[in-house]
Amino acid sequence: MCLRPLILLLFLSGTTRAADPRLTAQQVLNLTKHATQAIAAKDFDPARITLEEALRLCRTLPPAQYKCVTNVQWMLARVYEQLKDQPKAEATYLARLELLTKNQPASGPPDLDIGIALFELQTAYSQPGNAMLERLYADRARTFYQRCISGYPAFADICDRRLADVEAMHAAALFNAKKYAEAAPFVLAVVGRPDTGVRKELLISTLRIHITLLLADGKIIDAAPFQQRLLRLETAKP
Repeated sequence: MCLRPLILLLFLSGTTRAADPRLTAQQVLNLTKHATQAIAAKDFDPARITLEEALRLCRTLPPAQYKCVTNVQWMLARVYEQLKDQPKAEATYLARLELLTKNQPASGPPDLDIGIALFELQTAYSQPGNAMLERLYADRARTFYQRCISGYPAFADICDRRLADVEAMHAAALFNAKKYAEAAPFVLAVVGRPDTGVRKELLISTLRIHITLLLADGKIIDAAPFQQRLLRLETAKP
């Protein structure tokens, strides 16, 4: 990515004094577009610089426009992960969750971004050595989505699908830790859903775990339909 346009863009954003919020929002939009292009080109360090400036500008906006901050944090945390800067990624995910939670009204429908933020942290901590934190955010995410399903029928379908993501990720973490008995209920919760109720890649990975557990118990006949389902999903055209 050519740095000259990026430097000019950052310079122009930095010259803004007590700017009109509409102008600031437009500057943020321009910066995030440049960052998206940099990410697509795998130019992660220019993307980081651009998004950090966008985040600075978002924080100058009125508090009611906090989603500017959380949206940029969502992008920036992923860039930190690409740069292998896990501490900054985790700190950014945590800051995002804190801001979203702080602004969630006491009553009314849930902000579904909170569920996503919890899942992001669960995923961030899914590597070996972080089992307690992975479980913490998995439990919080499950509670969030279960309340969503039971309390807000209009959101039930999307919350159930995202709950499946959480359960699939938790099942994988437990399986990788060789906690097979603990993983089993979460595996069953995922593979018991229809194909349309789970993200394809997570359903495939969970089916593999389920088949592995069944075969390890000598349940070859029980595993057969899941093997057929897995083959169908893996060979299906996008």
